Amino acid sequence: MGSGKTTIGRQLATHYSLPFIDCDECIASEENISISELFRTKGEAYFRDKETQLIRTLKSKSPHIISTGGGMILSQVNQDYLTQMGHIIYLHADFDTLRSRLQKCTNRPLVGQKTSHELETMYLKRLPLYRHLARIEFDTASSPIASILKRIYTHLKDI
Repeated sequence: MGSGKTTIGRQLATHYSLPFIDCDECIASEENISISELFRTKGEAYFRDKETQLIRTLKSKSPHIISTGGGMILSQVNQDYLTQMGHIIYLHADFDTLRSRLQKCTNRPLVGQKTSHELETMYLKRLPLYRHLARIEFDTASSPIASILKRIYTHLKDI
């Protein structure tokens, strides 16, 4: 959450003339409810099941740029699907940067439900998973978006 996945993903999709898919937006649209409301009324487990259904569907579609939710990688099934789909780019920011970016955010269910310590614990639990799955990592805490995009374009050109 707050690493720049949607912002950078949209720009990558435009650059490569590919469809952009924000998984959270897809799920919210399909359920006709906000992600926060979905978490509140149906729970996190229901949401995680919806993520798996969506990524399974996306796996069989033509090339696209996907912005996953931050917890998508918690499921081994999702990890397997993602690694089969293409290039995984991890947009990293340190916890203090993310906390600062999300401080006033009201539309992210886990941010509103957890203490700063709980969020940091969640961050530290997910960090090795992100790093394990990603082919490349970019630091979004200290680099401007334009710089990150140029580095991604260069990296993808070399593959």
